[in-house]
Amino acid sequence: MSTQTVEVPRDAELLQAQADLWRHSLYYLSSMGLRCAVELEIPTAIHHLGGVTSLPDLMSALSLLSGKMPFLARLMRVLVTSGIFAADKDSESSEELYRLTPLSRILVHGVVADEHHSQKYFVLGVTSPHYTEAALGLANWFKKDHEPPVLSPFEDIYGVPLCDEKTPLLDEELDKVVNLGLAAHDNLGIATMLRECHDIFKGLESLTDCCGGDGTTARAIIKAYPHIKCTVLDLPKVVDKAPADGVINYVPGELFQSVPSSQAVMLKLVLHFWNDEDCVKILAQCKKAIPSREEGGKVIVIEIVVGPSLGPTMFEAQLLMDMLMMVNSKGGQRGENDWRKLFMKAGFTDYKIVKKLGARSVIEVYPLRRGRRHLELRPRRSHINPAVTFALLLCRKLSLVRAALYVVAQCLGAICGAAVVRGVTGRSYEALGGGANAVADGFTVRGALGAEVAGTFVLVYIVLSATDPKRTARDSFIPVLVPLPIGFAVFAGAPGHHTHHRHRDQPGQEPRRRRHLQPAQSMETPRKYDDAAESMIDYIRP
Repeated sequence: MSTQTVEVPRDAELLQAQADLWRHSLYYLSSMGLRCAVELEIPTAIHHLGGVTSLPDLMSALSLLSGKMPFLARLMRVLVTSGIFAADKDSESSEELYRLTPLSRILVHGVVADEHHSQKYFVLGVTSPHYTEAALGLANWFKKDHEPPVLSPFEDIYGVPLCDEKTPLLDEELDKVVNLGLAAHDNLGIATMLRECHDIFKGLESLTDCCGGDGTTARAIIKAYPHIKCTVLDLPKVVDKAPADGVINYVPGELFQSVPSSQAVMLKLVLHFWNDEDCVKILAQCKKAIPSREEGGKVIVIEIVVGPSLGPTMFEAQLLMDMLMMVNSKGGQRGENDWRKLFMKAGFTDYKIVKKLGARSVIEVYPLRRGRRHLELRPRRSHINPAVTFALLLCRKLSLVRAALYVVAQCLGAICGAAVVRGVTGRSYEALGGGANAVADGFTVRGALGAEVAGTFVLVYIVLSATDPKRTARDSFIPVLVPLPIGFAVFAGAPGHHTHHRHRDQPGQEPRRRRHLQPAQSMETPRKYDDAAESMIDYIRP
């Protein structure tokens, strides 16, 4: 196709594409409209007016000049369309009435209430000029030749990382707003987690909350479970400002150096800020701080697990949070496979996604059981035959090239194994024609084929189940029992060599050599088939 021409959308497609282009190009105005509403404290004003208000009353509460009323109406129209506020008509005056939504309720500021954490500073932080300027520099950042480790666009532009001791040198107000926003963001939904995931705290006697800030989360845990002894680990500058109430043990320190010992360690919205190498170091320190799994040792990770299973809205929110991390930090949001790799690299042997709470997930990560060697089932260690390899290829656990190399290696191994058996057994091997190679009396060819298909299915199913990370996380006994069902599956299929297959040389006829791949390659006599179904038995068996 010539590069000098372009396919022009049809009429309806063209008009839709134009509308979509407007939306995507101008979405920043929706974000700026939200920032404007937060700066004017519109959610707080509507709250103080009883949760519902007319435009004139809102103008008065905000102390705005009357000449700005038409413009405020236009702003509110966009915010209502975006779902930030709701609106309906007054039945008597037909006047537009604005109401708070769940989204705008978490933007109400200056109100003290249980489980309420105003997200005002989160909005002001992520829509600040420093954040937007870093995002505007993405194209130039991609074109630059950075030496590893690659700096974030934010650090590349401003010369200092975000949320660092050097950040105040760039802008003290930015540092203050970002830290307040992070604290509010991290504490949002703690009560929900305690209600929905209460089982993760059962039996715990002690817990360390890493980067726990002023102890808001730890206090919520102690309130729900008074028997748990909570420790908060954070930087000295944070711990120095924490309230000394005697309930929480505050420890100043560096997460990369050591973690206070406890039965469980919590990493709540910490790891997404760091790259994979740093995450492994953090997790390794956490692993040192906890006992064995039998003694209740575990790490509780609260993070986004990127995936479309929660629907397009949640998925889009997760991806936008990943973009936020890419622009402003060394880290990023991760999918389940990414998390699993990090856990295993850090020396953990198992994990379980306990609950998905909105866009976030609560994950339990387990250390090695006491007195047990590390056992991690991976697809590459379970290739019993090409049938298993082919199944792993279909499940996208292997690349096409690697699967082909595995099959070649397996076939060569089978041939070499048969050659060794032939050399050891000698005449017995020749007398048996290389092993059982025909359907025995009382069995039909199609019955034998069905047995081969069923046996292969059971074998592949067991291997895939045993190597499924979700299953091993859910059922910790599976890795121990894997050899038993795999051995049973092989044993169930093995009679194909002895019962429904046998060597048949009819009197007066040329001997028929129907063998499996390995014996066939080690015999001089060519292999012949009388029936397509009979040949399929040997094709399925390898």
